[in-house]
Amino acid sequence: MKKTPVPEANKSLHSLSSDGISIDLNGQNDSFNHKQEKPSRTVPLSPNSMADRGKPLSPRPQGHEHSGKNDTASEISLFNVVSPPRSCANDDDDDDDENNGYEEGVELDLISVMSDSCVSVGKYRVNSSVSTILQSIIDKHGDIAANCKLESASMRSRYLECLCSLMQELGSTPVGQLTELKVKEMVAVLKDLESVNIDVGWMRSVLEEFAQYQENTDSEKERQEGLVRSKKQEMEIQEADLARIEKEVAEARLRVEEMKAELAELETERLRMEEMGFKVEKYKGKTFLDELL
Repeated sequence: MKKTPVPEANKSLHSLSSDGISIDLNGQNDSFNHKQEKPSRTVPLSPNSMADRGKPLSPRPQGHEHSGKNDTASEISLFNVVSPPRSCANDDDDDDDENNGYEEGVELDLISVMSDSCVSVGKYRVNSSVSTILQSIIDKHGDIAANCKLESASMRSRYLECLCSLMQELGSTPVGQLTELKVKEMVAVLKDLESVNIDVGWMRSVLEEFAQYQENTDSEKERQEGLVRSKKQEMEIQEADLARIEKEVAEARLRVEEMKAELAELETERLRMEEMGFKVEKYKGKTFLDELL
């Protein structure tokens, strides 16, 4: 086996820092007198240590800038819940984590907030499918969530998405197909939104008026149906009476005809009797012999 010559130590000294290795007067290397250091151990890198400051951060939803920080990122941190540790692909929030002192492995799992399909409408990040409706609401009624009690902007966005979805359903459902139960459910949703100071009174009043109309219509329809049933029953009674009366009339007519026939017979008999009486008067005071001879 070929031996490889070992280079002398003093040949490589020029490449080492003077702080790393020193030579004593006897030419011995001080590093041999140092206590052996403990073996190095592998330390798992946190998302902070793995972040490359020289590289641009990974794409994330756009947000309004306040104090040099992204509102979306800070809002997500404030709404944090304990979740599995982040992967290296999500290390773009390490600046916020260092400043706010959040522990590794804590983040918010709001897919809709971080989704690429979310767009900015005013101060809110909402799904692109409802962005047009939300923009129309803001244009006509202003920022209806300006006085909202919810601290998290992401939760405000979710509530606004709920409102927009409700309006989408109203837009896609014909008025005649809106059941009373469905309208009452929508009114209940609007009351929940109002409970956190989201201004939806302009919509609730319309739905409540429609719900009242439905209720009045149903009650009026029921009243009219009751009247129809009552009239039908009354008509049936009158028809029964009419049938009975018609039967009685028919029977009376029959009796009248019978009486006419009897009267005719009696009249005939009366005439016969009168004729016979005349004949008897003719023979009064006479005998049959006088008539015969």
